[in-house]
Amino acid sequence: MDATTHTTTPDTTNYYLVHRALRRNARRLASATQAYDRQDPRRTRALVRWCSGFIAELHCHHTIEDDAFFPALVARVPDAAELIVRTDADHATMDAIVARMEAGLAIVDAGGPANELHEGARDLADLLDDHLAFEDAELIPLFEQHFTADEYQRLDEEAMEILGVSKQALYTVPFIVSEATPDEYARMWVDAPLPFKAIYFACRGRFRRLADRALGPVDDRIPEVVR
Repeated sequence: MDATTHTTTPDTTNYYLVHRALRRNARRLASATQAYDRQDPRRTRALVRWCSGFIAELHCHHTIEDDAFFPALVARVPDAAELIVRTDADHATMDAIVARMEAGLAIVDAGGPANELHEGARDLADLLDDHLAFEDAELIPLFEQHFTADEYQRLDEEAMEILGVSKQALYTVPFIVSEATPDEYARMWVDAPLPFKAIYFACRGRFRRLADRALGPVDDRIPEVVR
């Protein structure tokens, strides 16, 4: 289907937001673990919980890309397969880095230092900067050019089905929404499914407190909305 025949353009706000959240929070994790104080058991517990959710979020995002978004893109734009070769290689490299992070997180959880976790987070942040910049520049625009809004919405719905109303969703939803500007927040809220909204309102405060304790506080840029 030629892009010129499309009457609507997909809203890829959520895709960009996930990338922004992964990139920025990998840097926050690297910074927090560099200055980690293992004499603070409350922070240790928070760091283990937050980092476990972050690693699971990274895995979930790649699963959604590999099982839903990328196959649909290659089916529509066969030349995109050459681009996916790079993302597949990056994902494999990330898997190895995450394995190191998980080993480092186990050390932290046992009361040890965060050196290995810090080194893994630093390497992950470096790779994510390049990897996600590539996807933002080369892959997401292809969805905008070659899919209708309805077609892309179905991919978003498939992603939500993969995530499901699960324990991970309690982390993922506030993790993503916390990166939105007020304009992005208002736009994404129009079509957000009810479970998404319910999870956000139920978990946003608890998630922010967890992140603040684990990584240090950041400014809250999301306005309150009338439900």
